[in-house]
Amino acid sequence: QEDLDRGFKAGAVDYVVKPFHATELLARTKAHISLKIALDQLKQKKRQLAELAAKDGLTGLYNHRSILEILQKRISESNRHGNPLSILMFDIDKFKGVNDTYGHKFGDQVLKKTAQTIQESIRKSDICGRYGGEEFLIILPNTEWRQGLVLADKLRKKIKNLKWPGKNVIISFSGGIAQHEGENIDRLIVKADKLLYQAKDKGRDQVRAPERV
Repeated sequence: QEDLDRGFKAGAVDYVVKPFHATELLARTKAHISLKIALDQLKQKKRQLAELAAKDGLTGLYNHRSILEILQKRISESNRHGNPLSILMFDIDKFKGVNDTYGHKFGDQVLKKTAQTIQESIRKSDICGRYGGEEFLIILPNTEWRQGLVLADKLRKKIKNLKWPGKNVIISFSGGIAQHEGENIDRLIVKADKLLYQAKDKGRDQVRAPERV
């Protein structure tokens, strides 16, 4: 009994006593292998379901709820460690006109290709989500707004230079970049959102930052 106790404490899940029969040993081994495979598959399914629940179905980016949850965590980290944090909010210019002129199917293509371009352009540490409709939110950890502005302008130019075969259209976006300065998540988003709409008012196809106000 002491041997069994030590075995189970060490992680064993079953045992056979000597002398054992090969048939019994093989059957028990197969049963536990099958159980292990089933548990691994279940864990994988749970991970996949959790990922699906966190992602936007069209673009594959984080959805509204998930990107805000991540932003809240990054704000807490910034407060705790004193590291800079910036966010970029941007909106595709005249997207309603694109849908009205070319149809919603093409509009979906624009959103998907824009999301793909973002993923290919941002750094590994950056996180992007579809904030809603044609609006996106990019979290830039360990980044001051001036650094973020450089990244944002590069992304803006890259998206504007995308080609759309068979369509006489140029896709641009307007954005606002704001740095976290101790405020809560709602006020930080409002800061970036105000700058975004200033970019719209100033003629679109640009990113506004605090110094450019």
